[in-house]
Amino acid sequence: MSSTPPHGVSGWQRDLAPVAPQPALSGDTEARVVVAGAGLAGLALAYSLVQSVPADEILVIEADRAGSGASGRSTGIVGPGVGGPIQGLVKKYGPELATKMFGASVEGVAAMRRLAKNLPDDSELTDTQQLMVAKVEAHVTRLRESAQAVRELGFDARFLDRAQLAEQLGTDHYHGAICYPDAATINPWRLCQALKSALLAAGVRIAEQTPVTGIEGGDPAVVTAGGYRVHAKTVALTTDGFSREIGVHRSSIAAIRTHVLRTEVLPAELLASTGWNGESAVIDSRSFFNYFRMTPQRRLLFGGGPVMLEQHANPVKIQAVRDRLVRELGEVFPALAGVGIADFWSGVTASTSDRLPIVGPLPGKPGVWFAGAWSGHGLSMSALTAEMLAPRLAGSGEWPDGLGTLPWLRVKAGWAPDSRMGAAVLAGYLSTLDSADRRALRKQAQAQAAN
Repeated sequence: MSSTPPHGVSGWQRDLAPVAPQPALSGDTEARVVVAGAGLAGLALAYSLVQSVPADEILVIEADRAGSGASGRSTGIVGPGVGGPIQGLVKKYGPELATKMFGASVEGVAAMRRLAKNLPDDSELTDTQQLMVAKVEAHVTRLRESAQAVRELGFDARFLDRAQLAEQLGTDHYHGAICYPDAATINPWRLCQALKSALLAAGVRIAEQTPVTGIEGGDPAVVTAGGYRVHAKTVALTTDGFSREIGVHRSSIAAIRTHVLRTEVLPAELLASTGWNGESAVIDSRSFFNYFRMTPQRRLLFGGGPVMLEQHANPVKIQAVRDRLVRELGEVFPALAGVGIADFWSGVTASTSDRLPIVGPLPGKPGVWFAGAWSGHGLSMSALTAEMLAPRLAGSGEWPDGLGTLPWLRVKAGWAPDSRMGAAVLAGYLSTLDSADRRALRKQAQAQAAN
């Protein structure tokens, strides 16, 4: 696991320096539990482990600085949902399991609240609602049906028509939405630093600037990191988008890069001119969607655009994504066209073919577990998984609350590209999805112009 590539320092990182940088490993050592990867998933897992494992027997290893990967680069939207539209989950898994799956995602939001509120710094946790909005009019029926399906499973959601949505967002750019009232936003980098501080205070060892280069299963399992060997009873890999670099789940996960920009602080009068009060976390319904939210400091975070396979990323493609995000920000909020962009950055995350995470033992490596491939739901799923997985790693034989039937508790997922040819096929598929999004928007614009 190499150190984080130069994706641009996130705005969160510019605002707050990392807490108490820790030295790299300086020799062979041992631990009861090693957590490899100090993003939110790894830090939250270590934090949960402290409840049942002596703190000095836990070692967290990070290739860069804690939180410097995808966790400290996200927009900080914590909302329900996992595995795609609810109708698809019902069709594939049946209503009972689909209910448990969606319920777990809702519980993930609650788990994030518990995590943040247990720390001295609540990391700007703000309760809000999440809006899944239709940028393309053809998506309205699907969203209306999704809202109905969610309600039929017993969860809170409602459909907003175009007028109702415009009243909330101050723009008629969208045609309708599902409103999930139970969501939150958070400063993810600040949360990682708060977790790091709590772990150090408890006596957990953290080794930064220590890339993992090898994993051996056994009793004990062995982690090779920074040129040294660490023997452990249990190893938890929370390396997510960097897992492929150490030969883990190469045929199950794809490493993708996503992008986000952050505006300068918006004057109150400029924000008021948009008609939006800055509340709600918003995600649009296209394959390559935009998502945005306001920070407590009145900076707009606006992310999305076409994702790209990490191995195909280059400066030209990244600049094209930035230009597209700036353009689409102005389309959503014309009053903000030309607003100053303070920061632009990207992060590497992992996804699976069914858009569900992978949480379970690593095949062929006794004593080694994996938790990652969050597929766009890393904040809520990481917080929930930390609570669920910690008892198993500490010695309990059962998943808590009978959640062992969740389909992402598994040893692997479906196919992901593990060759140049495979990557080319997947890149072509992603390009096709993006083209379909753009064609739908052009068709819509032509129809509107004709009328």
